[in-house]
Amino acid sequence: MFHVKHYFKKLRKKYVYFANKIEYTNNIKCRGELYMGKHNTLKKIITATAVIGTAMYVANEYIIKVATSKNLLKKNEGILYPFKYGNVFYKVSGEGKPVLLIHDINECSSGMEWLYLEKELSKTNKVYTIDLLGCGRSDKPKLSYNSFLYVQLITDFIKDVIGEPTDIIATGKSVSPVVMSAKLKEESINRIIFINPADLVELSDLPDRFAKIKKSIILCPIIGTFIYHMLHTKDCIFNTFINNHYSDPNADFSEISDYYYESAHRDKSGSKYLYASIQSDGLNMNINHGLKVLDKDIIIISGEDYYESDYVPEEYAEYNENIECIYITETSYLPQLEQPSKVMDIITEYWK
Repeated sequence: MFHVKHYFKKLRKKYVYFANKIEYTNNIKCRGELYMGKHNTLKKIITATAVIGTAMYVANEYIIKVATSKNLLKKNEGILYPFKYGNVFYKVSGEGKPVLLIHDINECSSGMEWLYLEKELSKTNKVYTIDLLGCGRSDKPKLSYNSFLYVQLITDFIKDVIGEPTDIIATGKSVSPVVMSAKLKEESINRIIFINPADLVELSDLPDRFAKIKKSIILCPIIGTFIYHMLHTKDCIFNTFINNHYSDPNADFSEISDYYYESAHRDKSGSKYLYASIQSDGLNMNINHGLKVLDKDIIIISGEDYYESDYVPEEYAEYNENIECIYITETSYLPQLEQPSKVMDIITEYWK
């Protein structure tokens, strides 16, 4: 009897041993299958990310190539000013009292904004047409753009290139650095004309809590560039002219919109750094006090059909009694392109 018990005891130990071994093997197998499942999922994610990233990169390169294929903005048609942060393109035409034309601070803008006006002005004046840093044919350094940078550019350009006091005509957001330049270097600037200047309230806005996030997304090397390209397609720019820049949606602005399209994508779409700063309110500057103490002859020209013309010119006039507001019918944001003869008539009348 003793031997039978001993035998069954040993048999039970062997059974427990093999049962534990089978359970352990099954656990290892399950863990292996779980690991392989996770590994395969991760591998699929990495592969999909690589494919999407490659597709975006290829799309980016193609868009840049197509956008700049016409080579409308030629650097050999002007001169490069060696500003401390990069070369700045400008053109000089005519003889007489100097006039500096400063386009809107916008990733699509360039000196072509004055395409028609500079020809007329050059008949009686020495006209300097500049492409601001980050725009058009000028360099597009990878930096955070702000109004102080453009204040320095304007004041240095007047001192180093023009070499004497000058009149200035500026559009949109360029009002901010022009006002501050006139305040800091009062003797360098004579008369000023603003065309549809930026809203003073918006210029005073501080960056919100999402500003850094928006800027970081746009500045991402591949996906940020792809997003920038999707927001600056030829159709998007064309629609901007229809809905904002021109009063007449049936006007022929195909040629000028091509300049804007190319400008937005030159130099590997380097203007996206300026765009990121604009979208994150990095170029905002409160100019209310500077405008108030400015002792200059200032004219504001507004397109009557531009939605901000109902209140923005009056905002400026409230701060400075020297400001005179003039409205041009059948024009919107860019009357110097839509109705250049009307703009020229105003300049001739007030700058006799």
